[in-house]
Amino acid sequence: MKRILMTAALSAALVFPAISAPRCMANKLWAPALKKLYGEVPIMTAMQSKGVPIVIFANIEKGTWTTLVIGPESSCMVASGADLELIARGNPT
Repeated sequence: MKRILMTAALSAALVFPAISAPRCMANKLWAPALKKLYGEVPIMTAMQSKGVPIVIFANIEKGTWTTLVIGPESSCMVASGADLELIARGNPT
């Protein structure tokens, strides 16, 4: 029962975020939540200019994507969207 309530709360937080509220949670919760809710898996990691890591999750078939800024204990969703289009390396449009 506790697991069902946690899943429901997590789903609500991702689907109905409060306006201007940060969408942050423990690092270990992001991957399973994004996989379950949107079918997204990590497709890219990178470092921002100040050395802060980011991870981009995506569902290639549906075109959805989510960008997380990674912290030591928790990560925050900073962007998400649809219409993802991958460009093959070496073939800019």
